[in-house]
Amino acid sequence: MSANDLWLIDGYAQFFRAFHAIRTEMRSPVTSEPTNMTYGFVDMLLKLQTVHRPRRLAVALDVSGDRGTFRNQIYPEYKANRDAPPSELKPQVERCLSLLGQLGIPVYGSEGFEADDVIATIVRRIRREEGDVAIRIVSKDKDLQQLLDDQVSMVDVHKDSWIGPAELRSEKGVDPDQVVDMLALMGDTADNVPGVPGIGPKTAAMLIADHGSIDGVYRAIDEEATLAPGKRSIKGKRLENLIGSREAIPLSRRLVTLRDDCPLDFDLESTVVDFERADRPAVDETLRILGFNRLRDSFRDLMGGDPAPSVETSASDDAAGTLFASGGDGDQHDSPPETPVDGEYEVVRDLEGLQRLVDSARRSERIAIDTETDSLGPRSAALAGISISLAEGTGAYVPVKSPVSEEHLDLEAARPLLSLLLGDESIPKVGHNLKFDLVVLRSHGFQVAGVVGDSMIASYVEEAT
Repeated sequence: MSANDLWLIDGYAQFFRAFHAIRTEMRSPVTSEPTNMTYGFVDMLLKLQTVHRPRRLAVALDVSGDRGTFRNQIYPEYKANRDAPPSELKPQVERCLSLLGQLGIPVYGSEGFEADDVIATIVRRIRREEGDVAIRIVSKDKDLQQLLDDQVSMVDVHKDSWIGPAELRSEKGVDPDQVVDMLALMGDTADNVPGVPGIGPKTAAMLIADHGSIDGVYRAIDEEATLAPGKRSIKGKRLENLIGSREAIPLSRRLVTLRDDCPLDFDLESTVVDFERADRPAVDETLRILGFNRLRDSFRDLMGGDPAPSVETSASDDAAGTLFASGGDGDQHDSPPETPVDGEYEVVRDLEGLQRLVDSARRSERIAIDTETDSLGPRSAALAGISISLAEGTGAYVPVKSPVSEEHLDLEAARPLLSLLLGDESIPKVGHNLKFDLVVLRSHGFQVAGVVGDSMIASYVEEAT
């Protein structure tokens, strides 16, 4: 922590991370609104405040949507392949923005630009005008790595990990001023940035590290044009793809280069963390309505105690919500998401690995199953993958849908082995909130046999008295 710092939160990056990290359905015991993403985001804010204690804090937000930025004007296909956000996301974003306002944390956005451009504008303005401010960007977005320097770093609050120029160089072999060229070569399937076919993150980093820049890569290609193919530093299909993409590379560079000229009414003084400026009664009431009682107590401590006589929760409110609702103290969402147990975990991306997993499951005393989906509606959700654990401290994830086709199994190709595993009654199966998973699996053509336990129901039964 620096005595003179500014922390910038990449808003939607944290919203989506929280939304997908907490899959258990959570709802307000008062309004019944979804709260899983809100809980994760607020919990991150609390950890940021209690562990890092930033002197200044702000949030950068996309305000134009995926299709309303200058990048779409120069390349209409930019982000054209993205699905619409889940319906449960929007009300939770609005709730988070309202809470940020109550806490006095400013939010910045600029029409026609993305949050990354807003962050770049703030970072470079401060680096010009306030050289002694240490800037911490709360994001894992690789595009933001082009902003790193001795005063600018990226932080993963959840893992307490930091990335600066030294870490970037150690991990990828490139410097921050080479990040744009690396990104332009590799492209981005999520954002629909073209790049060069067949060149992924590792190859792109290696080429830029070896040749210094994209210009250096093509200079080497030109200088070696008369050499025998076997003596060239870049050869084969890679050489063919680079030559074929030469005219498109400038477009990719423009798409991945962050703009630092957003029209932005940024005021450094407004980012100072001062809970005296917060609407403490409103914060307290919001957290009560959402059922976040542990977080409510923690924010009371953070802001200096009980802000005002609290509104009493009625008996009907206490009993509302899901099976997690308490019958007496209203602590519906009192426990944070579980921390993963250290162990051996793998992602199964080929049929050979899936066959080995099925064979091992047949020898196991019991297995735990869980589905990963793109929304919380079990009948409408698309199946992204299945998680399977054969014993404590072990786990395998079988992805069947992801942004990159090479990184997941084809569902129809994997169906025979998955059906064999899920439909085998001799393999006892347990889970948590299995009703959700069974509905999802049935809607995708899988019949599940051998279910012997559900930890959510077991917890409810054990604590029913």
